[in-house]
Amino acid sequence: MYTYTFVYVYKNNIDFSTIFPKLRKEKSTTLKKKINYKINYINDNIKKKINMYNRIIKITFHKL
Repeated sequence: MYTYTFVYVYKNNIDFSTIFPKLRKEKSTTLKKKINYKINYINDNIKKKINMYNRIIKITFHKL
């Protein structure tokens, strides 16, 4: 199992390749969909709790 931990500045529009530069070589579409879904899920929760200022967010994704 691999653990990916990324720290990035939260903005309304997120560039997938910028957040996960190491996964550009990853050919698994399913893995990217899972990570993208997790990011969207976290962002939806954050938008409900904080204001629209840029925040630094840490995401940990586990690859089984």
